[in-house]
Amino acid sequence: MLGHMFDNDRYLTIEHLGDSTLIADGLKHTTIRVTVKDKWNKIAQDETVNLVIPSGGGSTSNNSKKTNQSGQVEFTIYSSTISGIYTYLLNVLDTTKTFNLTFVAGTLYSVSFALTGANTLTANGSSTTSFKAITLDQYGNRISNVAVTLVIPENGGSVVGINPAVTNNIGEYDFILRSSNQTGVYTYSILASDVAASTEIAVTFVAGFVSNINLSFDAPATLWADGSSTKLITATIQDQFSNPISGGIITLNVPSGGGWVAGASFSDITGTATFLLTSSTVAGTYSYSVSSGGLTSASQTITFLALDPSSITLATTGSSSILANGSATTTLRAFAEDANGNPSNGRDINLNIPIGGGSAPTPVTTDSLGYAYFTLTSGTSAGVYAYTASFAGTHSNIENITFYANIPSAITLDITGATSITANGISTSELVTYVTDIAGNPVINATVTLNIPPNGGLVAAPLLTDASGTATFTLTSSTTAGTYNYSATSAGITSNSQSITFTPSLPNLVTLINMGASALASDGLSTTRLQAIVQDANYNVVPNVTVTLNIPVDGGTVPNINVDTDEGGAATFVLTSSVVVGTYPYTATIAGPVTSNTVNVDFALGILSTLSLSITGNTTLTADGIDTTTIEITALDAVATPVAGEIVTLNIPTNGGSVPGTVITDALGVATFTLTSSIVWGIYNYTGSVGPVTSNIGSINFVTSPLPLIWSVHSTSVSGSPEIQFHNEYAFVADSENGLVVMDITNALTPILTTFDPGADLVTDVALDSSNNYAYLANNSNGVVVVNISNPAIPAPETTLTTTGSAIALNVHENYLYVADGNAGLQIYDLSTPALPVIAGSVDITDDIIDVEVRDDYAYLTATNSLSIINISEKTNPQLVSTYTSNIDELSDIKLSGNHAYLANNSNVLIINIASPLAPSFTSTEATTNNITGIEVYGNYAYASIGAGGLEIFDITNPADPISDNTFLPLDLTTNANGIGINGSYIYLLEDEGGIQIIDISNPSSPDQTL
Repeated sequence: MLGHMFDNDRYLTIEHLGDSTLIADGLKHTTIRVTVKDKWNKIAQDETVNLVIPSGGGSTSNNSKKTNQSGQVEFTIYSSTISGIYTYLLNVLDTTKTFNLTFVAGTLYSVSFALTGANTLTANGSSTTSFKAITLDQYGNRISNVAVTLVIPENGGSVVGINPAVTNNIGEYDFILRSSNQTGVYTYSILASDVAASTEIAVTFVAGFVSNINLSFDAPATLWADGSSTKLITATIQDQFSNPISGGIITLNVPSGGGWVAGASFSDITGTATFLLTSSTVAGTYSYSVSSGGLTSASQTITFLALDPSSITLATTGSSSILANGSATTTLRAFAEDANGNPSNGRDINLNIPIGGGSAPTPVTTDSLGYAYFTLTSGTSAGVYAYTASFAGTHSNIENITFYANIPSAITLDITGATSITANGISTSELVTYVTDIAGNPVINATVTLNIPPNGGLVAAPLLTDASGTATFTLTSSTTAGTYNYSATSAGITSNSQSITFTPSLPNLVTLINMGASALASDGLSTTRLQAIVQDANYNVVPNVTVTLNIPVDGGTVPNINVDTDEGGAATFVLTSSVVVGTYPYTATIAGPVTSNTVNVDFALGILSTLSLSITGNTTLTADGIDTTTIEITALDAVATPVAGEIVTLNIPTNGGSVPGTVITDALGVATFTLTSSIVWGIYNYTGSVGPVTSNIGSINFVTSPLPLIWSVHSTSVSGSPEIQFHNEYAFVADSENGLVVMDITNALTPILTTFDPGADLVTDVALDSSNNYAYLANNSNGVVVVNISNPAIPAPETTLTTTGSAIALNVHENYLYVADGNAGLQIYDLSTPALPVIAGSVDITDDIIDVEVRDDYAYLTATNSLSIINISEKTNPQLVSTYTSNIDELSDIKLSGNHAYLANNSNVLIINIASPLAPSFTSTEATTNNITGIEVYGNYAYASIGAGGLEIFDITNPADPISDNTFLPLDLTTNANGIGINGSYIYLLEDEGGIQIIDISNPSSPDQTL
């Protein structure tokens, strides 16, 4: 050591025992080992080593240390909080040496954000400004390579370049922002990783140059031309991107006469400026526009309206003198202007027409020039008439128009004398004519002729009218009684008609005439008519004269021997013969006395008195147009002696068949007719007649007959059903097992023609639209099956109607199908197209419907224990009007007859009075031998199918007291009568598995089962 005590040169060796790069957080540290040697490379012990730390270069616990025996010293250096590269100085004696440490920034802590460009841009999509982002740690040291994002609001433009970007080596990044084309104040921020800058910066995008300019105002586009009315006009300016321009100078361009505004206006933040336009006093339509920044808007018009008229001028533009005929015309014109001299257009001007001054359409609206034109039609009264025009309280000057009289246009005829004078050639009456022109003005010196009918009397020659237009005629009667019509004519114009009656003078002649037979049967019954004619001296018939018929002893009787003559001068007597044979003279007498001529009447034997009709052949015929019977009509006189040679007519009702013609009675007084049936079944009434004599009535029944040799049809193809319908020679059976069974009822040996089974469910009823050859099957839950039966041998299904409930029963009435649809009520279908019915309406009731009958405007529905009546006058809106509830359940079949409904009710026939459908009431009930399954009504009898009991007949002559009249067991005692139908005078009893039993009921008290 002493060897280098005086040598200050040393060699220093530096070792980094830790990192040479530290985080600038004041906590991180590293260790530096310094080895000191002399120039001879020998370890220098116990020498002082000084560490000089630069500013910001951190710290150490001891800046000066002595080397150990190894010539070494160690310094632990702590980082500062300021990033940077720091140079440290070591010195020993005269020797120094440096080394470097780097302090780097720590983790991202904050972002500095600043606007480095303009804070206002033009919103044109191209103007730019700039922002600077600096990333820092918690000590404010800049951090490089950090991703930073400029957060841009909606419509806040876009970044020129990339976004996000990465800070440079000094922790900075400069963003260039390009504006959008939407004005507004936009706020921006910076985001580095998940650290946001604490500062937000606002940039304003302002509008560019004026590119759009518009003008608007509220409707209507009108002002009163009064110099004070105002309208607010709005102008808007925008740049090319429709951004409103604030602070722009806008000018309203006002045309000459178009009013005034205060001056130019500045647009507000919405680009809007308003102008208050005040009208001028000059009416007209003016165009306005606005200008700003060298641009001018499109024009809009505002009309300054004239005020209400303050003056009206009326002028005659046509003739001032027209004919008073109610059709001549002239024209007038009214001019209206306001107080400022503007024509008052669009005002309704009234033409004020005096009484009698004709007519004109009024008011009339003034045109754009203030004119209203009137067409005046003359009245019919001549004169000078004054006219004015007016609007509200403003009236015009007076204009005079003259209506002048015309040639004769009308003539009136009146009777000023008696309307009834004697037809004696000397009596008189007075008639007056009045002649006027078309305007009703009297015409002077007009020639008037009175038009007189034949025998209507006489007047003087034609007359001239006086100053009042009047001509007066004196009429002298003729000697011919009657009522005569008169008219007057002038200048080709004919008046109204007036009547004067020439009445007969006193009666002085009576003539008696026999108006009937001159010979009567002396039976006290036969009659003839005697008529007395009463006339005056001129042979005029005289009414209202009492005539007495003078009747000899045994000369018969009249209802009244004193009869007044009618308007024809006739008194008529109906003479009834006595029973005393003889010739009797009759005369008639009137006051005076005046007696007539004599008329003789014979009362004798052998003269027809009565006719007696009897049916000598069958009273029941087959309605085939072939079957015949005989009818005899006997002619008898007053003592029941046959009268031969009388021509007898058989009076045949419509569809009642035919006979060859009239028949002459033989020596026995008998006329025999052979009657051939028609093809229309029914009961027909016949009488015979000879002149006024008519016989008694005889009845014959035309039926569609099953062969009379067979009275029952057995077929396992019919399983029993409550319903059967008939059409022509066919029966259509609703068979619950086999569907529709079609039977030829003219062939009882093999009646089954065909069957049709819809298959989906049980067939419970059948209804026919026979006029169109269609059958409708109630098919339960399957609805209603429509079948074409134009060829009964081949029923052809057309369609199936799906109903809401279960189709149980049907009825066809007047082109409508009524469906008893179980729990879905009544459904009504329109049959205008029979193959494709269309639903028309429906109505529901509380219970499930079992059967339906229809008559007139009402449908009658049976349910378990009730009868419901539906008003069907409106098919689209049927209404329940009444309900009758029975205390016996199981109502089923229903038939209507007269004022009553007949119901199958368990083991009873229930009769309900339906005279008033709104108030059905109980009439009676009658027990049946067995449970009733079906019912039919024919005449005064009800026929019930009663199961094992067969057929039971009730006399319902008095519905309040029905009487069980007879019962007939089924042909096969092992079967039940489950249904019933009626065709003409035949009952068809449907027997379960036993076929059909046919019974002739033409005599209900003794039905014939032996057919």
